[in-house]
Amino acid sequence: MKVKAKLARSAQTCAISGAVAAVIWLALVPQMGQSETADPRVRAFWLVQVGAAVLLGVLRRSQAVSIGIGMTVAQLVAAGYTAPRGDNDGLWLLWFPVILGFGVVLGLAARVGSASRKRWS
Repeated sequence: MKVKAKLARSAQTCAISGAVAAVIWLALVPQMGQSETADPRVRAFWLVQVGAAVLLGVLRRSQAVSIGIGMTVAQLVAAGYTAPRGDNDGLWLLWFPVILGFGVVLGLAARVGSASRKRWS
C-alpha cells in the first residue's frame, strides 16, 4: 500500500508541476516570435521556470524527479503547437532538444528547493 501512495503522490506532483509549466509557457513563449523586442521574455521565461521549479521543490519535498519530468513533458507538448515558428526555416524544432536539456536543470533546481526545505525544517 505504501508503494501506491508514493506513486499517487508522484503522479500528483507531475500533474501540478506540468500545469505550472504549461501556464508559464503559454504566458511567455507564443508571443516571442511576434516582435523584435521579445528578448526580455526569453530571459524571463528561463528564470521563471527555474524559480517555479525551486518553489515546487520546497513545497513538494523529495519529489524533484517528478517535478522535472512534469515540467518538461508539459513544455514538450505545448511546444508542438505554440512554439514560435520564425521564418519557417525549421529552426523552431530546436525547441525540443533545448527543453529536454533544460528538464535536467529544472530537476536540479527542484532538488535545491527540496534540500533547502530539509535544511530549514
